[in-house]
Amino acid sequence: KFSLDELFTFFRHTREGVIAGEGILALEEWDSDQDGKVSLNEIRQMDGPDVSEQHKALEASRFKGADVNGDGLLDGVELGSFINPEGIDNVLQVSAQETMKERDVD
Repeated sequence: KFSLDELFTFFRHTREGVIAGEGILALEEWDSDQDGKVSLNEIRQMDGPDVSEQHKALEASRFKGADVNGDGLLDGVELGSFINPEGIDNVLQVSAQETMKERDVD
């Protein structure tokens, strides 16, 4: 028998594992210099030429939120957080703030 809190803890750990796995897989494609980590510049190389300044600012904020160890690079787990901002609290907060800026017109 287990409690509701234990079930939520299980779901949270499972979600974090899936997000980390997705980031590790994406690392192979996004890591253009093959150093095992992804820089903000490497992410921007994936964007293409017509990306708005507003989108670049959002990427920079999400990147900072995902960079848990503060080294200026994202490892596979951190990249998973960047790709799936809704899955990790510190990146979710950045995304929520940016969404409010975009949509709160009054």
